[in-house]
Amino acid sequence: MDYQGKTIFILQHGQLAESVHPRFRPEYPIRGDPALTELGILQSDRSSQLLSHLIPAGKSVKIITSPYLACIQTAIPLSSQFNKPLIIDWGFGDFLNPIHFSSAPTELTYATEWFSSKFNVQYTESLTPKPTFPETYEVMESRTNSSFINHINSLEEDVIIIVTHFFGLEAITGFMKNTTFRIVHEGHCAITISELKDGKYTVRVAADYSHAPQYIKNN
Repeated sequence: MDYQGKTIFILQHGQLAESVHPRFRPEYPIRGDPALTELGILQSDRSSQLLSHLIPAGKSVKIITSPYLACIQTAIPLSSQFNKPLIIDWGFGDFLNPIHFSSAPTELTYATEWFSSKFNVQYTESLTPKPTFPETYEVMESRTNSSFINHINSLEEDVIIIVTHFFGLEAITGFMKNTTFRIVHEGHCAITISELKDGKYTVRVAADYSHAPQYIKNN
């Protein structure tokens, strides 16, 4: 897949620890910032493999991620694959819907000693302010797309990869398609692929997760 112009990948994180029984959940220190499950890690690895095949050798790559642990874990294989540090941007953070959150997170796992001792990954933080709780869908959509536009406008690389959440993927995909977009069939590590040329987005794949296994097969 050798597109002209800029190539954009929007990737949702893998399966969350909160999706499985507490007995089988991996370790993570901060409530509300769950880690990936074993399946989620496999989904992230498969996503990294897919992108390594789709991005031609020699293309410059920029990787941006939400600050939530699941997104960072999903981005780590990409960081290793392309030998690039991660850029952490709160603009791509989770939708602070009061149905799912009781308050805005004051600290996330990546800022803890536990994270630095467990994960060997280089990252920098963008200057995007933390979202304010609570958010409506429209507010989340606006701040997500604002961060996206800012990164696109300053993009020097050939390829940008953004790792975000379900609603972030939905919002950015809708922005690039210039229409209201809703994900009907949910799957972890869903990906949107788009080309930007002469100021026009061409979405080639929208929220597809067929590359990522959605359950672990027992041999």
